Amino acid sequence: MGIRFFILIIIFPTLVSASLTKFKARLYSVKKEVNLLKFRVDFPNARFLTPGTEVKFRTNLSLGYFCEGVILSKSVNHILLKVPHMENCSRYQNLSQGINADFISADLEKNIISTRELIKVLNKKRMAIFGKLKRVKKRLTSFVERVSAANTRYDTLRHRLETERQEALLALESEKIMDIQNFKNFSSKLDEIDFKLEKYRIYDTNSVDEKWSLDYSRQN
Repeated sequence: MGIRFFILIIIFPTLVSASLTKFKARLYSVKKEVNLLKFRVDFPNARFLTPGTEVKFRTNLSLGYFCEGVILSKSVNHILLKVPHMENCSRYQNLSQGINADFISADLEKNIISTRELIKVLNKKRMAIFGKLKRVKKRLTSFVERVSAANTRYDTLRHRLETERQEALLALESEKIMDIQNFKNFSSKLDEIDFKLEKYRIYDTNSVDEKWSLDYSRQN
């Protein structure tokens, strides 16, 4: 199984490459004196026929001889070829205006393969950007829902904080009432103790103040 799979990998690109090298075109105009041929092309990959692309073609399929040329310029539906060996080309191949020609071009294949590699890179970039786009779209789509969730969450927190604030204020109010009651009780007890201290005061001496004594004697 492994060997057969390996063989398929080797053979398949060859088959694909052969199909990519070939195309057909119709001879549109002939200027043998300046070695120029103009062909009309009409196939999807014609856009990869760029100036400088080397091609080979023949109109007489029974002959193995191929005319060789280089694309000088290209329009939407036409290619202009420079054919160096125009004399041999016209000798072995029919160059009548309007005739169909079979083309083969290794450069065309290279251009297409290079473009395929570019497409792979672009597809990878596209997938990465598409993934980011989906994530952003999901965030945008869920924006209202996320805002609602945020409001609910912070409303809950605000309610909880308000409840805790009210509980703290009630606790402080209760503490204040208790402190006022304790202040009154302690003040009353302090006054009572001060009264008793005054009542039971002991003086440092038992002698009578002379001035008081004199004043008392005069009164008697």
